[in-house]
Amino acid sequence: MNLIKSILGWLDDRSGFSDVVLPMLRHIVPDDARWWYVFGSATLCAFAVQVISGIALATTYVPGGEAAYESLLYITNEAPLGNLLRGMHYYGATAMVVLAIIHMTQVFLHAAYKLSLIHI
Repeated sequence: MNLIKSILGWLDDRSGFSDVVLPMLRHIVPDDARWWYVFGSATLCAFAVQVISGIALATTYVPGGEAAYESLLYITNEAPLGNLLRGMHYYGATAMVVLAIIHMTQVFLHAAYKLSLIHI
């Protein structure tokens, strides 16, 4: 157990993971928050789905020549949950673009990019 803690501590010292992630996890949601507040987190979630599904698809995809189409057929028809994974990646890309546009519109309309001294 101490070995795992020391390895995680070593990784955290070099990556700064806890300095970046912990403040986001401790972020207090305002009492007057509405559904508009969700779109930033939803965009981040869609991005995570894209990264994870993209890496999973890249492990079986073979680029180049005739092998590319054959690997797509394998992923879609023969690989376990391959069709689901391709669907998640396909529809996740559209969802991420739509969510990012909604989020940017919301930030602009509510002027959330400006410094607010009320919460400080």
